[in-house]
Amino acid sequence: DHNVVFFLDLNRTMNTQDVLSGNQYISRIVAAKSLITQIILSEPKFSYGLVIFNTRADYILPPTFDTWTFLLYLSGITTNILPAGKKDFTALSWMFETSPYTSYIVLSDFDALPSSYIFPPHSSLIGIGSSMGDFVKYANGVRYYDNGKSVFSARNDSRAKSFGVPYI
Repeated sequence: DHNVVFFLDLNRTMNTQDVLSGNQYISRIVAAKSLITQIILSEPKFSYGLVIFNTRADYILPPTFDTWTFLLYLSGITTNILPAGKKDFTALSWMFETSPYTSYIVLSDFDALPSSYIFPPHSSLIGIGSSMGDFVKYANGVRYYDNGKSVFSARNDSRAKSFGVPYI
């Protein structure tokens, strides 16, 4: 048995539409869900679990070999599921400390406040979005404003690399 748990960033920055797919831009959350689907369908011999996070982390599905159930749960994930707030990677720490699972794949734009958190050795980080970035939108496509200013977000590769595990 080999278990893989995906940790999916659901901060509203994941609504930013800066991922080129064909000839159009799609949101980071759509791109992340598509990537997870591709991984699962290409490696069906593993069991997969799903954790969502923003200011806190919640298990959505423990590792299962039931690919179609996993994909059904994944299809319903939006950035509206968790309360809005500042993304905090330390919210994941209790999951790693208490989880017996083998491998972790964290999908995020890593657009967050500095953190001294180090991911466990059996983790991989996948950066979603572009380093050019774009303006943040709500899940319905309306531009997000904070104190009257449009919020801009770009993938932060240096932040991701600072966590001390492989970054793709």
